Amino acid sequence: MRRLLALSASVWVLLMLVVAVVSADRWVRGKVTAVGGDSLTVMFKGKEMKFAVAKDTTVFGPGLGAAQRQAGGIKLSEAIKVGEGIEVHYVESGGTMRATDIRTDILAEGSSEDSGDSASGRVTAITASSLTIKSGSGDMTFVVDQKTRVVARGAGTATREARAAGSGPAITDLVRTDDEVTVSYMTTGSSRRASEVRVRVQRK
Repeated sequence: MRRLLALSASVWVLLMLVVAVVSADRWVRGKVTAVGGDSLTVMFKGKEMKFAVAKDTTVFGPGLGAAQRQAGGIKLSEAIKVGEGIEVHYVESGGTMRATDIRTDILAEGSSEDSGDSASGRVTAITASSLTIKSGSGDMTFVVDQKTRVVARGAGTATREARAAGSGPAITDLVRTDDEVTVSYMTTGSSRRASEVRVRVQRK
């Protein structure tokens, strides 16, 4: 019985480690150096990073329809061009980086090369200075400010630029409780600062 319990505990720990590795979401901004049928290579601060692209990878960008289309419905080389700046959200498992979301033409918007973490979940609380979501890892709270980019229906380029200048609507006008969002963030000490909040499903 003790050996069985010990084995069960070991299996549980192993499963938890696997889940932790697979669910670790990150993002990176850089320039495209190569585009294949099922892969994408990005130059980030002098280092090339190759990502696997699957049919369920979501591609956001100008000319791709109503805000987003899945890579399975478009030809990757037509949606993404070598030399353009993009942002890739990805998970890493077994030495392979798999792209979950790709945003095209990102550096043209004034964003510099950067990297960080991301988390998806349902908004449970939001104020002018903070956002809390319920994700697979539990509740996560982020600092938001005028520099936080909001991508949502009704938050067009003019609105985002106005917010960046301090004259636009507050984030509470664009993101609501129960919205499904993806938050790109950076961690400093014990604080998480949201660089972008993308609304994937808006509350009815």
